[in-house]
Amino acid sequence: MGSCVTKPAMVYAVKPSLEAYKSQFLAMGITQSKLTIFHQHFKTIDKSNRDVVTVLQMVEYFGFGKNEFIRKAFAVLAVTKGKTKEALDFRDFVITLWNYCTLGDDFGLFVFAVYDFDGNKELDHEEAVELMKDLYGEEKKGGDFDELTARILKQKKM
Repeated sequence: MGSCVTKPAMVYAVKPSLEAYKSQFLAMGITQSKLTIFHQHFKTIDKSNRDVVTVLQMVEYFGFGKNEFIRKAFAVLAVTKGKTKEALDFRDFVITLWNYCTLGDDFGLFVFAVYDFDGNKELDHEEAVELMKDLYGEEKKGGDFDELTARILKQKKM
């Protein structure tokens, strides 16, 4: 007896234009079968069928909700041919996710770079409070938030 389950078509068969990036994907450790899984997620997010997704759609799809920190992080990592932008084609979607997932030990430096708005190589009080607001989302107040912002203010005074 046969099975009613069909295997998804491999991504290079579905999107031959991606062949040009095959060596780049392989260098990142992304095989064709993994890329096919990425493509299934991409197509689920791309409800418009325009072959682009937005950073906001990605953030919502992966369950981060309305967290401003995550949106900013993805927006910074979303690179398209050398330019940061909100709308990502499939290649850029894969690279953005790969960038985010491979930050590892550099995550702290990344967070610092995102919030050092004036580029002076230190987080001043306003930048640190902005980071805390973004991390805590819509609530933006309460025990931990108030304690951390008080510590930041104390450090500023020192």
